[in-house]
Amino acid sequence: MGNRLLFIGDSRDIDHFEGKINAIEMAESMANIGVTWQHFTGISGFIHRGQEKLRAYFSIDDENIEVKHDILSEYIPEAHRRGIKIFLYLNVHWYPEGFLKRHPEWLQLKSDGRPKTGLYDLPNSVTPCLNSPWREWIFEIATRIVKKYDIDGFFLDGPVFFEDTCYCRYCKEKFYEMFGEELDPGRLDDLRYKKKFIEFKYKSLGDFLKDFKEKVSSVKPSILIYMNGGHPQANWHNGRDNARHVDYQDLIGAEGGFIGRRLTDPDNNFRRTSITSKFLETASRGKPSIIFSDVAFKPWSAYPLTKTEVDLMVASIIANGSSPHFVYHYPILKEKYYEFLKSNYLFFKNIDGIGESVSMAKVAVLFSQSTADMFTGEQLPTDLTLFRSTGEMRKSFTYSLYGASEILFRLHIPFDIIHERTILEGNIDNYDVIIMPNAMFIDEKIVDKLEKFSSDRKTIIANLETSLFNFEGEYLGDFALSDLLGVNYIGQEVLPYYDYLYLTDKSMIDLRYIPTMSRKVKVKTRGDILAYFIEKRIGVYSHLTNPSDPAIIKYKNNVYIAGNFYETYWIYRFPEYLALIRKLLPSSTYILVGSNLPGSVEVEFRETHNKIFMFLINYTGGMERPIREPIKIKDIICKMKLDYVSEIYSHSLEKELKYSIDNGIVEMKIPYLNVYDVTEISK
Repeated sequence: MGNRLLFIGDSRDIDHFEGKINAIEMAESMANIGVTWQHFTGISGFIHRGQEKLRAYFSIDDENIEVKHDILSEYIPEAHRRGIKIFLYLNVHWYPEGFLKRHPEWLQLKSDGRPKTGLYDLPNSVTPCLNSPWREWIFEIATRIVKKYDIDGFFLDGPVFFEDTCYCRYCKEKFYEMFGEELDPGRLDDLRYKKKFIEFKYKSLGDFLKDFKEKVSSVKPSILIYMNGGHPQANWHNGRDNARHVDYQDLIGAEGGFIGRRLTDPDNNFRRTSITSKFLETASRGKPSIIFSDVAFKPWSAYPLTKTEVDLMVASIIANGSSPHFVYHYPILKEKYYEFLKSNYLFFKNIDGIGESVSMAKVAVLFSQSTADMFTGEQLPTDLTLFRSTGEMRKSFTYSLYGASEILFRLHIPFDIIHERTILEGNIDNYDVIIMPNAMFIDEKIVDKLEKFSSDRKTIIANLETSLFNFEGEYLGDFALSDLLGVNYIGQEVLPYYDYLYLTDKSMIDLRYIPTMSRKVKVKTRGDILAYFIEKRIGVYSHLTNPSDPAIIKYKNNVYIAGNFYETYWIYRFPEYLALIRKLLPSSTYILVGSNLPGSVEVEFRETHNKIFMFLINYTGGMERPIREPIKIKDIICKMKLDYVSEIYSHSLEKELKYSIDNGIVEMKIPYLNVYDVTEISK
């Protein structure tokens, strides 16, 4: 594997000054902070009321483009002279109202047959359909750019579908060619039909990327392309599936670093940057992955984040295998941008080997794209929806992913976020544990792969409704993983939030009664019952009742948790939930076997052939976000299970660290930790 670490800069000064900027000054500024690649505006991403044409900062003669200033021809040689390569930014999703009149046949249509308008609150703005003749137009523009300018790549902002699109004639024709059926929005309540519509959207976007890549590569074979991709969430409305569309891109990216709103709310995961980085690294299949980030506190794009928050973002991106991209949208943030990024980019740029490193995680958390997509917008036609709305189900899935991740972060256990494709292609041999947080939809081929995984004495931990549906949306009536988990599905029940779990073995944790999960799956089991739900009570102060239905079951080497365990942890953070997972995970999943670090410090391990990098990222702040100043942690002791060590060096402290080795355990002392550190351990 080569160096996957890119340092990407981005400035919207070009838009604000209509391309009339000092090319030498910008290139010099970007080079001084360590930028190796730059997103450079080609077709502007800003659309304004009354605008008729797209605004461009390259010189291409076309009736749909207004050339503001050909800054591209001035900037490329200055950037290249300083070792900066150029991704030309093309807006391919948000178009001005002039296209309503000039090219109505290019536009995405809603189910009522009208064009999709009002993007980003601009009333008459529109969006092109990637199955329409627009695709040939943008292919032609891109190839003309490559012939004229020595750019190194394209960044496509889009193309995407929007909600309730697209039902244009070209989409209807493509859907019929694929499935021999009419494209009918009235049938999306049928999960089998919805699955076809999801496939149609993903394939349409994949075909666009494939054709775009082929067109521009025919002119310049070395050119790179990628787009603004999806997140660990439902992506079918937009048609973006990173794990699938990586085949047609040279790198992948997503907006995991646009941070804002109330960062302490359960709905706004402050681990988002780390989680998105893990999600992308696995999906990238060895290609670079990029986290798009802003130095502003969103949605106030002219108001800065704190430097500490930017520091944390950069560190979490690189520690989890992705590359940082940062932008500023308003010139008043220009000085903050350069100040915030310089120390971070230069720090990581000067660490040899970090871009070639790979994750050392022995735990994988499955993100089920099928489950996320199927949860969006429709009810599932079984008793599973008897007690909850569609919105609650979506939240349950998202909170389950967040909760499982947060538990592992707090326990300092390295983990990757894998995709269904990861399992299908058999790329799970490096893991000892796969956690499946409410992965309801599962394929027979995945079941086969997991059976082989489990037969190697490895562990699967599943919960709630995992594997009750197949990929086609068919309710199976029992868990597809029933044989592996040792359970059979009976039904579900909602519990009072004030009820309890009863633990059968006090050696698991100190308490026998701990707060319950709010949703219970009733099962028959042939496994060992580690915890029970107590009988449902009426009232907060009712007497404690007897153990009733199984709650946590261990069967051979696998575990089934019969409730919304991870969702409950994400909301309430009961420490006993952490302790339970600690007991259930095999010792092989731990590298850091002991430390005095608080759970607010993220710990990641990556390695090359001759060194190990331990990342410490300190989210310990003043009980608020954004963090203004981290709380310094002093006199850190870390005990690590490592085979061989010859030297340990702290890059933040710029000094070698003292260590001792006893029976395969390396004990290391770190004087203090501010925001982050990278400790380099030579093998």
